[in-house]
Amino acid sequence: ENVNLARRVTEPEVPNPRTVQTGTAMTYRYEWVAKRDYGEPLRTVVGSGVPYDVWMAEDFFANPSLADRYKALAWMCCIRKGPKLQKFVRDFESKGGKVIFNADLGGKTPADFYRFAREAGAYVPTDRMGLQVDMGNGFLSVHCLVPGRYDFKLPHRAKVVNLKNGSSRETDMIVLDMVAGETRWYALSKGNE
Repeated sequence: ENVNLARRVTEPEVPNPRTVQTGTAMTYRYEWVAKRDYGEPLRTVVGSGVPYDVWMAEDFFANPSLADRYKALAWMCCIRKGPKLQKFVRDFESKGGKVIFNADLGGKTPADFYRFAREAGAYVPTDRMGLQVDMGNGFLSVHCLVPGRYDFKLPHRAKVVNLKNGSSRETDMIVLDMVAGETRWYALSKGNE
């Protein structure tokens, strides 16, 4: 496991450009993950309904251009200072990106993070919050936190396969009528994938 982590830190994987790009990233430090000190800031991000990619902080330091695909960054690491981080944040913000730090998420609600991502111009799939969304590499998981109807806008037109019943269609929007606690899984493919 540590060998794979070391490889990712020094040689970050670049996702297939045809996969979904969320526009929002969240960073961790290995020490933080090992302590499992997730707490309220993580619940704030996850409960916002904003899909996000997860990277180790070291990935951005090793390959700063990795940040070019993002508009919003939740810096969940405990570190807030140091020349590497200051330079990274300055460069990211100079390109129009927005950063929010772990400490700044304390006391914030999922609605606050939803607004933060939306204002940064990141991909936000619904016009209101209430879903936990995990997506990437052709997979979409939607878990309902607040019941109701959601018009879930995909970042691109895709073939959408409902993994529970096998139904599929080409679309850029999924209409979801969900109850709290319900989870749905979909496979997404673009073009002739």
